[in-house]
Amino acid sequence: YYKGRLLIEFERWAEAESVFREILEHLENDKFASAGYKAECMFWIAALLTTQKKRSEALEFAEMSLAQSGERDADSELEGPFENFREIEDRLQRLHQYLTGEGEGEFYW
Repeated sequence: YYKGRLLIEFERWAEAESVFREILEHLENDKFASAGYKAECMFWIAALLTTQKKRSEALEFAEMSLAQSGERDADSELEGPFENFREIEDRLQRLHQYLTGEGEGEFYW
């Protein structure tokens, strides 16, 4: 996770995407994985795909993230080390609006 976030800071989009896809794959295979963590990984993949001009695939991941975030149990899941889940959800909503053409301007982190 930290490696993926550092790669984002260095604008190494494809490498960061690969890291978050690997994390998501591990989470998908873990029956005890946090729904919020899965949703956050899907958000980062969608955002990274957006930076790489892969809009349709980014929209798929944004929509999966929105669906997954509805499964999150806030009482039993920890907040992330950088942002709380509400901040991730806000970014996800903005990204989704941008990808569907409902938002204004460009997507920003």
